[in-house]
Amino acid sequence: MENSSRIFFSMHGPTLSARLSSPDPQTQPHRALLEPMYLLACYFSSHPSASSSTKGPPSSSLAVHEAHFLDRARRALQESLSYSDRLLDFLRGSVLVTTYLFLRGRFIEGSPLLNCVILIFLKSYHSNCGTVSFAVSCGLNHITSHVFRVDGDAQPTSPSGSSFLLGPPVSQIDVGERISTFWNIFVWDKVASIFTGFLSAMPSEGNFMDTIDTVFPRTLEQYATGGVTDQDNESIRDLLEPHQAPFAPSGTEDAPYGMNITNLKALILLERAMRLAGNYRARPSNDTCKAIQKHLAATLRFASTLVEDSTPLLIGFTPEMEWSNQTANRYMSSVMTLGALMEMYNTQADVDPVYYDARLARARELAGIASQIPPTAYLDYPFSSIGYCGCFAAQIILDHVQQLQGRDPQAPGAAQETSDCEESLAHLLEALSRVDATNPGFTPFGLASALLRWDAFHFSSIALRGYKHEQQFAFLPGLPLISRLLGEVGLYVARRMGLSDRGSVNESDVLIGGATAVFLLCDWTGDMYDLTMTVTGNSSASFLATLLTLVPLSPPALLFAGYNEPFFAMLSYKGMLACERKRWPKATACFMVATAFRANGIMLAGFLVWGIVLFPVIKGLADSRKMPLLLAVNLSAIVALPLAAHQYFAYTQFCNTSTPSFDGTLRPWCLDRLPLIYPFVQRQYWNVGLFRYWTISQIPNFILAAPALVLLLSSSIGEIRAAVRSIYAEWQRTGNWRSALRNSMVLIKTDKPSSSERPHILRQTWRTLPHAAHALILSLILLFASHVQIILRLSSSIPYLYWAAARLIVADSQREEAREKGVKWGRIWVWYAVIWGTISCVLWATFLPPA
Repeated sequence: MENSSRIFFSMHGPTLSARLSSPDPQTQPHRALLEPMYLLACYFSSHPSASSSTKGPPSSSLAVHEAHFLDRARRALQESLSYSDRLLDFLRGSVLVTTYLFLRGRFIEGSPLLNCVILIFLKSYHSNCGTVSFAVSCGLNHITSHVFRVDGDAQPTSPSGSSFLLGPPVSQIDVGERISTFWNIFVWDKVASIFTGFLSAMPSEGNFMDTIDTVFPRTLEQYATGGVTDQDNESIRDLLEPHQAPFAPSGTEDAPYGMNITNLKALILLERAMRLAGNYRARPSNDTCKAIQKHLAATLRFASTLVEDSTPLLIGFTPEMEWSNQTANRYMSSVMTLGALMEMYNTQADVDPVYYDARLARARELAGIASQIPPTAYLDYPFSSIGYCGCFAAQIILDHVQQLQGRDPQAPGAAQETSDCEESLAHLLEALSRVDATNPGFTPFGLASALLRWDAFHFSSIALRGYKHEQQFAFLPGLPLISRLLGEVGLYVARRMGLSDRGSVNESDVLIGGATAVFLLCDWTGDMYDLTMTVTGNSSASFLATLLTLVPLSPPALLFAGYNEPFFAMLSYKGMLACERKRWPKATACFMVATAFRANGIMLAGFLVWGIVLFPVIKGLADSRKMPLLLAVNLSAIVALPLAAHQYFAYTQFCNTSTPSFDGTLRPWCLDRLPLIYPFVQRQYWNVGLFRYWTISQIPNFILAAPALVLLLSSSIGEIRAAVRSIYAEWQRTGNWRSALRNSMVLIKTDKPSSSERPHILRQTWRTLPHAAHALILSLILLFASHVQIILRLSSSIPYLYWAAARLIVADSQREEAREKGVKWGRIWVWYAVIWGTISCVLWATFLPPA
């Protein structure tokens, strides 16, 4: 009972005690209510509140029984529903089971909309009925008065034809418990809609206010003492209709959190604001605009009731003040109200400066509220709304900071404004971390929160809102496009299945869409095997090199999250293989799409030049006439098209004075002889340039990247040096450069070795030489003029790295057979890849570098 306020639940203790001691079995509480209570008791035994009467470390003795009591609760619910036995207990027990599933992060099972799955399992009346629809069918949405009337007059407990399910109330407490039960169900339905994006099971549009006219609840103590009258009757209509004056009933300010009227109103406003804003983004119309303006007016009227003495609600909590139900209620009502206002202002923030400033002001006000909540309060009060509203506010402030970075840093007040925004962000992140520690089921983005790391912030922002800020042009559009596409597909499927009524995608959709695309599309192991087989003609060598690709140096970015590198690697391998097979159109297409993901894709055009021009000349199969050279140049230009289009789009955004978005100030790069945004952004915002990364603070990153860079540089330099020496020796012998080029190195034989031949045939040939040159150039760029740790992610697209590692392993094997002593570099490489790959997963999960 002491934890009921933490889970939006109300229960009258004396009435429950009387029922437990009653000799009449039909008066006693049904197991459908008791078993879920036992279940939550097990949960809270390992999650005590700061004010819990249980002192000492949390006990795990009861938590281990949760699965057992969950099964008992479900069977008890089935029994109650099957026999229509004490159905109010069934509804309250269903709420408690839903609560437990949400607290454990099991959103799909916990969603009230999807409780129909549980009810189907329980062999209930309907295939599509859930806790919400059952409560509506019992008439709990039409209790229009708090007052119990003994004479049976006008006590609407159910719609016409449904009263037989519960029967008329028998006491004033019974009326109060029915009202409280309905709003318990309502709260969790709306919480589910906010945090999962699923369609709310409660009526939302059309006859919303007519369908739900149950009065807002009072405390059960007020019902027990007769402290309710018809003057206290207030419903959703009074909250939303513009002609109604703000209704501020007294006597409930210090009520338990779960049934506080102010919090309930704020939750209604927030959920409806989210839905209206989503509908506007998807299908802007005059009707939607009118609905938004009407809801904004209702929200502002409600916000006026949260003001004391004409000052904002920020009461300036200090450690000397006593934290109470009243304080918690006021804070959380303000958080949700600010969230609703941000949603409304966000609909016009891109086109109306007034709305933009109002949205930013509300976000910073929310950050100020979050900074005043003491850490211990998160244990006693369910500050779960900070999870969504805080994340939304952080995104607004972060967007503003990015916009400030694109302005003149010397402008008056720019530095102070940036500092203030960064302070607000710090407060929000601290609050979100506390919510995550105490209520892990309510962290922002739900299941997608694990994917929101490092560059994923920029990818998701671009996917949702396009390129709004200058620094975002450091990222090519390939990943944002495919993430948005898969996010739209996922939302469409969810709407078709009745799981969502959102009109537009959100951050969670695009993050999961990007990760899904990686999972479904990005498999380059087959291409790696075919490429190695084509180059070496040896299946054992191909298998060994391909096996090494399964141990990447950055598993989170390459296997789990929606990042550029998986797509870039897959397309690179496909293009390289097409070059080996002289399928130039396919190779060009692969390299061009790869460039849409990473700018260094233009380097892949070198394989086209090698295959079309240089290699045939070296082998004596062609001369240096203009036709092959012209073909190679044209195909290389096609490869560079995505990067060129990216530059042109940026130019039209920032340098074209005739566009409506031009603010009267040209950016510095617009005045360059060749106005390119990409190198400017890399230099200005990401500190990319010759030796710019060579600082003491970056030494750890150089150490982490050293094994990959050393292997690439030593192998590629060794191969190129051996090729030069061989060519020079042949030239001295023959005196003919062309003959020297043809005969200097071992050419690939036309007959393939048997599949059982040892993999030591991974020798240096003319076919591996362009890969060595590509690896050398890329490694030098990363070492001297870029973020060196990027090699950990980019290594997956360099087949030469895995060929070099395979040579080390083969050399180890040969030394073992010859009983020679020496360092087993191949084994060291494998252990490095395995150990660092594991560590990188942990660092990724905890949001620690390198990324």
